[in-house]
Amino acid sequence: VHVAPFSAGSVRDLVDTLAAGGMAPHIAEIYFAPLFNYHSVRSHELGAFPYFPDGKRFFSAKAFAEVQIPLLRAAQTAGFRTPDPLEASYGICTAVRNSTFVVDAGGALMKCYKDVGQARVSGHVSTGMRRSQNLLKWMDINIPRDKECGECSFLPVCLGGCTKQWHEGAPKDVICTPLKFNWRDRVDLYFESLDAAPIDAEESPKAVACTA
Repeated sequence: VHVAPFSAGSVRDLVDTLAAGGMAPHIAEIYFAPLFNYHSVRSHELGAFPYFPDGKRFFSAKAFAEVQIPLLRAAQTAGFRTPDPLEASYGICTAVRNSTFVVDAGGALMKCYKDVGQARVSGHVSTGMRRSQNLLKWMDINIPRDKECGECSFLPVCLGGCTKQWHEGAPKDVICTPLKFNWRDRVDLYFESLDAAPIDAEESPKAVACTA
């Protein structure tokens, strides 16, 4: 469920509505994700930076981290399964992988789906990818991005965050994973859910009789 500052209250209502309809046993997992601002244009008049989280339509990662906890708690209380924060995917954006690309409706090739409709084409389906400056910027990236990133405990989880956001100057509180800002509460919530979950006899450890 994508969450925006203007919709956080209605998302909570959605959880209650799904629970009242008896949907908890039928949904494998419910999770919440921030609605980020993916407009990279600077606004000098407003003093805004690329991917500016205006607090009305778009979250920063840090602001979303605060909203995420009560939503997860509400979902757990209603009987829904929520993600295990200890199961990091250790994934990385496909845009920085050699063998992946996005094809738009006209057959143009680019590395990031956010570049569709913009003049950041790296090839065409009829001719293949070409070694352009636009392509090389995706292939030649630094992980960690900087000293602060290298010293962060969450680098193995986010691998430096969104490369496009880094290229275009987004701030750390947009790029960083929300887990960096709310990990203590996420871990507490996870273990609370374990305490509340009924024990499955088939999955619980078997008793073993020992003779000294």
